[in-house]
Amino acid sequence: MNFNLWFPVLIDMSQQLETLIEEVYKEKIRYQEVHLKQLQFQINPHFLYNCLFIIKNMAKLKQYEGIEAMSLHLGNYYRYMTKIDDKKVTLREELEFVKNYLDIHVIRLQRLNYEINVVEEMNNLYIPRLLIQPIVENALEHGIKANKEGEILLTGRIIDGLNHISIEDSGMGLSEEELEKLQQKINTSISSQDGQGTWNVHQRLTFHFGEDSGLIFSKSSMGGLKVTIRWR
Repeated sequence: MNFNLWFPVLIDMSQQLETLIEEVYKEKIRYQEVHLKQLQFQINPHFLYNCLFIIKNMAKLKQYEGIEAMSLHLGNYYRYMTKIDDKKVTLREELEFVKNYLDIHVIRLQRLNYEINVVEEMNNLYIPRLLIQPIVENALEHGIKANKEGEILLTGRIIDGLNHISIEDSGMGLSEEELEKLQQKINTSISSQDGQGTWNVHQRLTFHFGEDSGLIFSKSSMGGLKVTIRWR
């Protein structure tokens, strides 16, 4: 056997194997980082305190139907948030969770309207848990607070074989420059608390569904921000 002929091939195979091991290691580290940040977002004590304070005020005013509704939505919300056994759920389940979350804010804000319109064939698709709620939360925090009356529109469509869930708000929106910076930010490592929700969703999308998946930011016809969750 002529080892001089095989030696370059073995060197090349060794280099390819080393590169593959390095990529697998980096991917594992990235997944652990994303998973950790997901767990950090699961429990928001301030949200719970605010809801309990509202329930207390409704009790003083003897608004028993409101207490019942808020308690039901809050219980469903935390049941879903703390159930970590199921890593993936159907889109239908995720949307029910989002409805609970929005209904809580309808009671809290008393000036919020929302609409959810998703095509039926998407409802049985499996997605990672807590994929949509962080985007809706971002819309409420940065879009609705600035307005006296707020609207959230959530739509779901399949376009050219890609699944699209869009969340739009009626807030102030962002400039083209701000949209571009936001798009760049979700593709880089993040260390501050600001923007972790959208960053986490984008990273999990690309991890589970590939590089052609992720978040897309644009202007909404409602005046605010439009965030599209896209995956194959």
